[in-house]
Amino acid sequence: MERSKLSLVQSVGCGVLVLDGQGQVTFANDAARALLGLDEATPLPCFPCPGTLPVEALLRGEVVAGEEISCRLADGSCRILSLNGAPLRDAGGTIVGGVIDFNDVTEKSRAREELRRSEGHMRRLIGGLDE
Repeated sequence: MERSKLSLVQSVGCGVLVLDGQGQVTFANDAARALLGLDEATPLPCFPCPGTLPVEALLRGEVVAGEEISCRLADGSCRILSLNGAPLRDAGGTIVGGVIDFNDVTEKSRAREELRRSEGHMRRLIGGLDE
């Protein structure tokens, strides 16, 4: 990746993965490595959640937006990641890979689930008052 593009991709706060035409990870920015618990010594292609990336969709030319996946990291923790992705095309329009950006939404997801449980509990309590 040329220096100016690399600098741009490294400066964003979300994780960025670049995939080749076979769906293998060829680049992970520093934020991606941090979010996934990968250090600089971890070789690519290494994504700790095999089978969860929307690789097939990207390589078919589809755009992915807001897809959430569950990912167990090397340290045993489970994270919820929100993904966006798009195919990468060469000058002739042929798909040559894909790019995925992602954020850790684990806490947001847990808060949503807790809110759902609380709402259900409150409905049951209120429903009991009507009887």
